[in-house]
Amino acid sequence: MKALIILADNIYLTPYIKFYTTILDSEEIDYDIVYWDKNSNEKIIGKRYFRFVCDGEKKSDKVIGYLKYRKYIKNLIKQNSYFALIPLHAVIYFIIFDVLNNKFKGKYIFDVRDYSYEKSLIYRWMQKRLAENSIINIISSKGYKAFLPDGEYYVSHNIPYGNYKKYKQLSNTENLVIQLSYIGLIRFMEQNKKILLFFKNDKRFHLNFIGTNAKQLEEFCDVNEIKNATFIDTFDSKDTLEFYKSTDLIMNLYGNHTPLLDYALSNKLYYSACLYKPILVCEDTYMEKISTEYNIGFTLKMEKEKEKDDLYNYIKCLDREKYIKNCDLFMEDVFKDIAELEEKTIERLREIKNRVRL
Repeated sequence: MKALIILADNIYLTPYIKFYTTILDSEEIDYDIVYWDKNSNEKIIGKRYFRFVCDGEKKSDKVIGYLKYRKYIKNLIKQNSYFALIPLHAVIYFIIFDVLNNKFKGKYIFDVRDYSYEKSLIYRWMQKRLAENSIINIISSKGYKAFLPDGEYYVSHNIPYGNYKKYKQLSNTENLVIQLSYIGLIRFMEQNKKILLFFKNDKRFHLNFIGTNAKQLEEFCDVNEIKNATFIDTFDSKDTLEFYKSTDLIMNLYGNHTPLLDYALSNKLYYSACLYKPILVCEDTYMEKISTEYNIGFTLKMEKEKEKDDLYNYIKCLDREKYIKNCDLFMEDVFKDIAELEEKTIERLREIKNRVRL
């Protein structure tokens, strides 16, 4: 008796797969993993791994690719006796909806990690059916309830696990120049340019953009004579905490007033709480709601010069003891959510297993 985990991307780009593999291993449930090696750089040797490859940059190539992947997944399901399916990307629910809604009704997990195709009436109808007939509904942010159909949802937090102990900031910064860092895949370039212009050559602040695509911002800084910024491109993930070690404020200023950004919880929030480093967020987002509720962040509108004065005073005069307590309280609630999710997921998987045996 096996489960099938279905990805629409590389495994290394889907870190939350570990939540499921850990539970399946602990329950001694065998499983396979089918994934689309979109970057053609992940060939895993092992009987449980099924690698799909389909190249092409054009929009038509991608459509054809998903049709081929649908066929590949369906053939895999036909050849094996899976008792449960665990899709981990929105597009998978779309391309194999008929399989989930018919043969695997009540035998799949509905996992939502992003705002995706919700503008589509068809997809919203699909989501309603998916939420009604799943083993369990899992979301990575309670903010997603704003656009999802009514139902019972459990929260899975995208915590970037690591050895945080020696990287925790237990006292206020002694840096004369405050280090603001955006660490990870660098996206939303127009927003990043707005940030660079807002802090342009303010001697109190230095901006660090660290991650794939960071170098794309160098020319913009040269043209605009911005001197207080550093850019480090793709780095080894094992160095992530070292970059955070020299950071005073974590940038999570992606933008707002679009569903993709308004409802999500970034993994930077968890770095912030685990490392005791305040996070900068945009107004009118779920990130702002949570960081304000627990008092662990600073909302930056980037509209007035005075905001920079307020930010500098905030980080220099931070009540560190109180801030640490707030971070710990947030993480306590996070771990409560995770414990509840693990318990319910195991309970529901056992129910399905027993039902299939009968």
